[in-house]
Amino acid sequence: MSRLLSGLKRRIKLAIQMLPWGEDLLLYFNARAQGIAYRGVFESHADALAAVRQDRSADYDASFNQRVAESIERGEVDVTRWLHDHDFPMLFWLSKALTDNSQVVEFGGSLGHLFYSIRDLFPLGDSVDWTILELPQAVAAGRELSARMNESRLKFAESNKEALVLDGDLFLSAGALQYSPVSTIEMIDGLENPPAHIVLHTMPASFGETFWTLQRIDATELPYRVLSLPRLERDLEARGYERVARWRQDRAVQIPFQPGHKADGYFGFYFRLR
Repeated sequence: MSRLLSGLKRRIKLAIQMLPWGEDLLLYFNARAQGIAYRGVFESHADALAAVRQDRSADYDASFNQRVAESIERGEVDVTRWLHDHDFPMLFWLSKALTDNSQVVEFGGSLGHLFYSIRDLFPLGDSVDWTILELPQAVAAGRELSARMNESRLKFAESNKEALVLDGDLFLSAGALQYSPVSTIEMIDGLENPPAHIVLHTMPASFGETFWTLQRIDATELPYRVLSLPRLERDLEARGYERVARWRQDRAVQIPFQPGHKADGYFGFYFRLR
């Protein structure tokens, strides 16, 4: 019976795929099973935020950061083991940019997962200053965790209040800038001085124009930017940066019923000030 049902499901799926918009219909109806799904195309963060459904939350701080903090508190998550295979290109170039006295500004570092995961891999001296820009609940939980870990090199600041008064020689972000209403270039321009090094990782990008969509995760629906890769590189080159390296993760952003709007992958970059 199970083989019969499995064969029937395959035939139904194949029949749907052969319909006009068949792949899009499958994406739409399988959204719950996929865990992460996307909806709509918008010109701005504000437009996407206005389209969030009333039965969903757009509060990333409460929906994700608080859960992570609670999981760490219960011992369910090891904050020192947060790295994956696709992170190694970032780690390689980060090792080239870091020094014993680097002043790091990390946008969206949650509770310090990356710092704790690499502090025994890289020679981070006592003079290293690592500041994470995050949302309020992550800032509070991160400070509590760093006190428990007796880690004085790691500091936290609220991204919506203190970002524009910080200074650093290395700007870092991994998988966070796509949620921010502030663009990558605006973030870099907002720092007191241009950082000598910029390391960006896990950023959904297109070879076309920048656009916004809505990303659904569990009970949340969040504005999500797919940036223009050529525009980012042009803007940073105009500010005196050279691209030292670029890497790509083969990962899709598939939006039902939106032909022509997709990510060409998730990209990472290492830029260095000339």
